[in-house]
Order: sequence, then structure tokens, then C-alpha cells
Amino acid sequence: MDEQILMPRRLRVAAVEDDHDARALLSATLADSGVLDVAGTCANAEEAMAHVPAWAPDVVLVDIGLPGMSGVELVAELASRPPEMRFLMLTLNEDPHVILRALRAGAHGYVLKGCSASELIAAIREAHDGGMPFSPGVARRVREHFMASPRRRPPRRA
Repeated sequence: MDEQILMPRRLRVAAVEDDHDARALLSATLADSGVLDVAGTCANAEEAMAHVPAWAPDVVLVDIGLPGMSGVELVAELASRPPEMRFLMLTLNEDPHVILRALRAGAHGYVLKGCSASELIAAIREAHDGGMPFSPGVARRVREHFMASPRRRPPRRA
């Protein structure tokens, strides 16, 4: 019997990024991956509200600092609508308060710009598969945030 190698399904990915050059580079990176399809790109949240639901991507990459409606507000709005999509924040913002707001809004992960193409592709796949990918620096910031909060510290043992 011939063994058949099952290749993972190609995921459809949309991106919401206001910087034209960053959006073009991101689109090229996704298209060149060989394992992802670009569903579409948008320059702002309002454009994404109009197009992303119809594109029905598996994963949406969202920048935080968008003009007009923020990326966090966009995720909160789209996460409550069908079809089901996964949202991966792709940003420079490492503020733990913003990270937590994004997660509360419905983000399924938080990755910093500047990661390698292979790291981004792995994060997209992980978010799609039910994981919650974080860049190492982001995970460290969230941990530090909780450890610094007096009400969050575990009780000392006697």
C-alpha cells in the first residue's frame, strides 16, 4: 500500500496594516511561503470591516496602531461575527496593557513585527490550530506585568 503524505491545508490569510511598504512586504512574505494564500489586505480597520468578512480568511493579521479604529477595536468587532476567524496581532507594541486588551477583544496570539518569515508562518499555523502564539518578548512582558501586580502575587508559604 502506498503511503500518502498529507500536506497541511493551505490557510487563507488576510492582513490589516496601515504602512504601505510593510503591507506589501507582508503580502509578498505570505504569498512566497508556499503554504499560505493571501485572502486580501487592508490599510485600515474600516476597510477591513467592509472586506474581511466576505473574504472569510482562516487567520487575520492585525496591526494595533491603525488610523481611525484601532486594531484592538477591529478584532472586538469582527470576532463577534461569522464566519469564525482567528486573529493574530502583528505589531511593534509591547505594552502589557495593550496586549491584554487585544486578548480580551478576541486575539488568538500576539507576535512582534521583525520576526522571521518562518516564525510568522508558524504563528499563523499555531493560531489556526487552536494555539496562542506569542513572541518571546511579549510573553515575558505579560509575565512581568502579572508578577509586578501585588494582588496577583502568590501567597508566601510559611
